[in-house]
Amino acid sequence: MPEEHQSQGGKGKWGRVGVMSLGVLVFLGLFFADKTNLNNPEKSGITETGMSDEDPTPGPAEVVDIGSLLTTASEQLGKDWKSQYEAALENQKPLILDSLAAALEVNGNLPLAARLSNQLLSVDRSLERLVATGRLFFQASQLDSIQADESKRNFFLDEARKLLTEANVQDPENENAMLYLGLVKVRSTAPMEGILTLRRVLEVNPDNVEASYQLGIFSMQTAQWDKARQRFEKVLSLQPDAEIVKFQLAQVWAELGDKQKASQLLDELIRQTNSGALKQAATELKNKLIN
Repeated sequence: MPEEHQSQGGKGKWGRVGVMSLGVLVFLGLFFADKTNLNNPEKSGITETGMSDEDPTPGPAEVVDIGSLLTTASEQLGKDWKSQYEAALENQKPLILDSLAAALEVNGNLPLAARLSNQLLSVDRSLERLVATGRLFFQASQLDSIQADESKRNFFLDEARKLLTEANVQDPENENAMLYLGLVKVRSTAPMEGILTLRRVLEVNPDNVEASYQLGIFSMQTAQWDKARQRFEKVLSLQPDAEIVKFQLAQVWAELGDKQKASQLLDELIRQTNSGALKQAATELKNKLIN
């Protein structure tokens, strides 16, 4: 059994007051391939006002045609993408869909970005496109609005699994395909297999930040504090300014009984961060250490 998933009893007191009781303030989320997320609490899931993540497209069982997707995208982005697409030459249409999916992702509409990227697979089933589309489906599956609807959650996870499995068959050593496939498995019906896949990522590349971070999160969730410490310290050795990781490492040090190291990290974070939510979380945890 992978040690990241071995049970070691309940979480300790600092895990309860730190990881779990922060509720909506701290979401032990995914930072995906965009490593800037580790330095951006808002993108990392610590938010001041929350993020709109509604999926405005039809449900999984309904037929979704390109026209309805383009209409919705035009409404979301305030630009008539549908007319532009319909007027374009056939060889230009995939480029328009690619640009539109990227714009929607930047705009925060992951479900619609995933569905549009999926349209491109009829003309481009390359490894890069499979991984990119599988990643979008996985990221969309983790949004609160999708998590709240079991049918949608299962739909997005299943689409991600199929695409990433195909990508993994094309190139079993591709880091991103393995990373997201591992995350899909962890969050669906094969968590142990998913953890093994993430560990395989680190065999291919020991400096893969995302794999180390995610395994650190799983170690926290199973109260393996020393293993979590090692994972988060590895991440910080690669990205010293990763704010959310500093916060989580402080929680780990508190669990390990070293309040001094925990306090030092929290003081550094309070000085460093521009996120009011993260500053508040760090201050509250610091006060609990003092008391």
